[in-house]
Amino acid sequence: MVNVGLLPVLTTEVPDLDSAKEYLSKTESGVKILFKGIEEYQTLLRDAVPLMFTCTHGISDKEFYKKYNSWYKENCNEIEKRKKSEAKYIEEIFAQSVLCGSIIQIAAMAIKKYSPQQPIPSKWNKVKNIGLAKQYFIGRTIKEIPIGLLIYASRNQHNHHDDEKLREPANTIFQRLSKIESSPNKEATYIDPAFDLQNLNVIHYASNITALMEWRSYDRYISDMEDMLVHR
Repeated sequence: MVNVGLLPVLTTEVPDLDSAKEYLSKTESGVKILFKGIEEYQTLLRDAVPLMFTCTHGISDKEFYKKYNSWYKENCNEIEKRKKSEAKYIEEIFAQSVLCGSIIQIAAMAIKKYSPQQPIPSKWNKVKNIGLAKQYFIGRTIKEIPIGLLIYASRNQHNHHDDEKLREPANTIFQRLSKIESSPNKEATYIDPAFDLQNLNVIHYASNITALMEWRSYDRYISDMEDMLVHR
């Protein structure tokens, strides 16, 4: 039990930070701790990478199962070990998403505070309430979407995941992100379950968004943040 009498009482407010560079510097230690926690969960996932059974084409079913059973017998202990790692990682996905959501929150606040309003590209003009995200049209693009918009949408979903429907423009951002066009004629489209807001198996999408942006280390995160807010 924590003895609240031992906790420090703050008597001053945190000073206003004058620049994005100072904001990123002041939040560095906290963000690094969050990435350290995420790395611990990622270790579980790496330990769960399945073994691969390969076999020559053209052999009979009898020979195939003979080879498979021999392979399984040889690797059964490792297979079970990896199954346990995978199950443990699945149990921790929610906790990992909370950490990723905290990183998204810090990034979103930096953009809100230090990014000037950006011109809205024509293909976004008709999206409802898109003006709310004017500052977030920055950063490299993924599927033709600036990562600033991905941060904006993810931050809103993380903070309002219990709402019946995500508000615009975050809802449309997720719709465009989740859409997969078939090749080569692009006549059919599919929905990526990793970003489908109708997927009841996902509560927080922050883990999927940060993975998409390759934010699995502080160095990758700070590189994007500085490109968006410091080196402009």
